[in-house]
Amino acid sequence: TSLNRAYTTSGILQEGSNNNSNDEDTSTNKKEKDDDKSYSWAELQADEKLRQLELKSSINRKNNMLLPQRISQAVTTLGWTFVVTGIVLNSLGFAWVKNPEGGLGIGTLDQRDFQREMYRRSSSSSND
Repeated sequence: TSLNRAYTTSGILQEGSNNNSNDEDTSTNKKEKDDDKSYSWAELQADEKLRQLELKSSINRKNNMLLPQRISQAVTTLGWTFVVTGIVLNSLGFAWVKNPEGGLGIGTLDQRDFQREMYRRSSSSSND
């Protein structure tokens, strides 16, 4: 009886608001038609072309969402490359040195020590 009451109650509500129910029925029918046009997972996996198209679409969506993560990974990789290169240079007798024109370059350990000494002298003379 509770099912009949719910049905009759919804029937009364539908009769009282025909405009809303027609709109809802139309949107429901449209959604059902769209669902009928779409492929099931089994159909996607069975057809090679559909599988490739679905994979491309999935990759495109993921690439857009993962852009910040890719930028972060690139910066981290660049930092580690800089550190590892410095260690390798140091073991070979070279080091990162400041270029007079600006920026960093590769020089000998003696050049690096000389630059450090000059920096110490200039900072100690400016403090006096």
